[in-house]
Amino acid sequence: MMRYFILMFVAVFCLTSQGCSFPIEFSSRQETEKEVLEKDPAFSTVLAEQAHIAEEINKIKAQYAGKSKRIKGEIAGLKNNLAISRNKMQVKLRSLDAQLDPYRKELRIRVERLSTELKLKESSLSAIKKMINRLANLAEQEKAPETSATKPSEWHREKGSLEREASLLEGEASSLRGAIRLLRLKLKLLK
Repeated sequence: MMRYFILMFVAVFCLTSQGCSFPIEFSSRQETEKEVLEKDPAFSTVLAEQAHIAEEINKIKAQYAGKSKRIKGEIAGLKNNLAISRNKMQVKLRSLDAQLDPYRKELRIRVERLSTELKLKESSLSAIKKMINRLANLAEQEKAPETSATKPSEWHREKGSLEREASLLEGEASSLRGAIRLLRLKLKLLK
């Protein structure tokens, strides 16, 4: 009930203090101009200046919009040109890089061939070392007094021959490892 009286009081106060006009926020621009010009006709020059400035602002905005659209079109064209240039460059780079392919292929073939050769040498070396160990074991077992002296001397001679062969194979294997390493380094440089 109290609320009803307060609302009635506010409504009566508003109507009596401002007359029956709407607040400024609810008036249209034409109504506001009409009311202002009725009370101050000289203000029409300021409104005319405002209209002229608004027209200039709209022209500048339109010019900017046109320029912005043109520049965005140019940017899109430049991006397209850049993409085309990038593709051409990549084709050229691949073509230039492909010129090294024969060298890479030759190096890979040599690495494979030398690796195969190294495996063969290492397996031969392993077999020779096993034979040397067997001969050494036989020579130790045959040192008993009842054995003839001919067998151990033959084993020592055979063992010496195998040790020389093993030494040669180790040198060759080492040389092959060095050659393979060099070829792999060359391949690494050509990547």
